[in-house]
Formats: sequence, C-alpha cells, structure tokens
Amino acid sequence: RTAHKVMELIASSPFSTPVRNSGDLYEFTKASIHTPSLLGNGQGGLMTLSVNTIYTATVPKELCHGHFTALTVKNALVDAVRELRDDGDRPDVDVEDSDVPLVAVLKGRRVGGDR
Repeated sequence: RTAHKVMELIASSPFSTPVRNSGDLYEFTKASIHTPSLLGNGQGGLMTLSVNTIYTATVPKELCHGHFTALTVKNALVDAVRELRDDGDRPDVDVEDSDVPLVAVLKGRRVGGDR
C-alpha cells in the first residue's frame, strides 16, 4: 500500500511566537509562507487554492471554528498575491479540485501549514 497524499510542511510557528487570535494567524501566515514559491510570482496566470483545518489540541476560542480559521489563512495568502500583482487580481478558491490544496494544522497555540 502507498499513501494517497503526501504532505509537505511549509511553515510552522515557534513556541516563542504563539498564535492567540485571527490577527496573529493572519500575520503568521503572511510572514511565514513564501507566496511566490507556493502560488507563483504574480506575473503569470493565477492558481486556485483551498484551505482546510485540522485541530490536534485545544485552540484559542477565536480560532475554534474550522471554516473561519481556513478563511483567515486564505485571506492572508490572497492578500500576499494581490501585493505581488500589478493588476491586483487574486487567486480563486476551488474546494473540489484546487491547484494548491493547503491544510492548516493548529496545535494549541502553534500553527503548521502543509500542502
């Protein structure tokens, strides 16, 4: 048997920088994920993305809703792409068949991002 999906860690928050709320998560995502290597340099066509969340421990109350947390991560990435592009276009979200499917793993006050 083989794995159907292999995940690659693309960012992880250190213990010294806890993620306490959606603002911390947004800033961590935008600062920690190298957007050009993940979604392109902003000069070519736009890739689609999707974000899911997994919780492995108790998380801060503001981040306990998976859909809201996924939207926060998506918004940070979309804003980073918009800043790279002259036309201000943003990537689309495609939850069924995205070019870049991402999983945000929340471990208490720590976050990891996989693709």
